[in-house]
Amino acid sequence: MEWQDTLDSMNGLTSTPNLLNWPASLTEKQRVNFINFVENDLRDETLTQISRLPQEQQAAVSAVLLVRAAQSGSHRVATALLNQHITISLKELFTALLTACENGRERIVSELLQRHEELKDWPPRQGETPLMRAAKKGRHQVVELLLQRGVSVERCTGTGKTALMFAS
Repeated sequence: MEWQDTLDSMNGLTSTPNLLNWPASLTEKQRVNFINFVENDLRDETLTQISRLPQEQQAAVSAVLLVRAAQSGSHRVATALLNQHITISLKELFTALLTACENGRERIVSELLQRHEELKDWPPRQGETPLMRAAKKGRHQVVELLLQRGVSVERCTGTGKTALMFAS
């Protein structure tokens, strides 16, 4: 199985993987095959294989898969990863939330906020919020969901832009 070879070759991975910074030993094809396999055919055995990785690698693999699930709209994959109780940093969860917002993945936005309500007020500094990202991309249903969850509409970016400005 190619995905097993990919998991085996991830030995030593300690930061969030993406197609740019995975270990040099992984070929582009291995990276893409692994992500595609998990997105399309997530099974308990795959989660078991991920759970056998060292903790830092579990978090790294889970974080990138969660972002990819948020991008593609795979609620099933996102939920399965979140159910694994693997510690994914708030920063990585926020990246998944932003990705889900800009891609209009309402179910994943809802799932992430239900499990991690603190994400609605992220980032702690001036930066683009999930509401801004959804508004900028015209994702009206996600904007409604975020407003129902009580996100701040008054937050500004470092340049003074608000979500309303992104929406127009």
